[in-house]
Amino acid sequence: MKKVQLVMLSTLSSSGGGRETWISQFVPHFLNSQNATIEVASIAPLKDDLVLKTGPALSVESVWPWPRYIPWPFLFSAGYIYGAKRSRDFDVVVAIGGLSEALPVVLANLIFRRRSRSVLWVRTVYLREKANRIPRILRAPAAFIEKHLVRRFDIVIANGDDTAAFYRNYREDVLVIANAVDVRRWGEAKKVYSGGPLHVSFIGRVTDIKGIREFVAAANMLQNPDSASQKFRFTVLGPCTENVKKQLGFLEPSCAIEYLPPLPNASLPSFLKTVDVCVNLTYGTGDFMGGGVSNALLEQMAAGKPQIVWDNPIYRNVTDEGFAMFARERDVQSLTACLDDLWQKRSDLPAMSENAMRRAQGFGWESHISRASDAFFGARTFGTPTSDLF
Repeated sequence: MKKVQLVMLSTLSSSGGGRETWISQFVPHFLNSQNATIEVASIAPLKDDLVLKTGPALSVESVWPWPRYIPWPFLFSAGYIYGAKRSRDFDVVVAIGGLSEALPVVLANLIFRRRSRSVLWVRTVYLREKANRIPRILRAPAAFIEKHLVRRFDIVIANGDDTAAFYRNYREDVLVIANAVDVRRWGEAKKVYSGGPLHVSFIGRVTDIKGIREFVAAANMLQNPDSASQKFRFTVLGPCTENVKKQLGFLEPSCAIEYLPPLPNASLPSFLKTVDVCVNLTYGTGDFMGGGVSNALLEQMAAGKPQIVWDNPIYRNVTDEGFAMFARERDVQSLTACLDDLWQKRSDLPAMSENAMRRAQGFGWESHISRASDAFFGARTFGTPTSDLF
């Protein structure tokens, strides 16, 4: 049987909703189960710990390896279009991300009259996540462009019910395929709480959209530096600018939170062995929001970490009261109350840990790859909500 040829493109930016982590795991699993070849096209090389091994079935190309002096979406489009002619015979083209990836695929298809099956795998609600960067006067034109780009793809996939609900305003047949996790690998990071201060950790991009300011405020309310017996140890691990560190007080000795620089994904299980509870606080409502089921959340669940999350559609997709506590979104008092309540119920942590690991079992790679293959190669299983899949 002839090998199916795919090209997968993404900017793989650090603010890309974990897409660089996801694609580095998806591609090997996909190639192990499919008679296919893949070319991964990116605006920059993959991170050192995520480099895909090239070979007969896989090539990794940088479509714009030169310095970037103008906004990278335009360079990505130009670079991809420049290289698109040689890939016009690919059977399937998969754009992974959002507007920045959709635009070059649509333009290349028009310019070169390419007949490849086109797939858009949205990883976030692009215009809402970037709302603070887009001048208000340009948001309506941007939404108009995005709407028409999305409609030009043969298949649109979302990684969460909340993201799919937004894009179903543009077209009804949006498929939901949640992220996947290597349950066995992350299960090695399980830790049984045995007393002492609860280590509560925020792991991810240190930005407003991830709820970092509410977490810092709640930690400062709960941490009493003069107390001899501390209830909590708070850490933040992830990429953060010096300016944001200063704004959040991470540089001050009095800060209740210890800031840790980001770790390679391969090193995260070791860090998680020290953590009792994780917080995941991505906004799920309003103009300034993210979306989808994140890799980080699934990894933490597979590692048996109880969760404190916002009560919004993002987390109701995946978590439940068996291992998660829900705070009102953007409400510092509610978040503080959840943390304090967790301390009072810390004897429940072992059971919550088991429940989290059990729930993560439903997000294995086998089902993920099977559903992606159906979407890529023609089986139409649209509109199935996440809650019906696991």
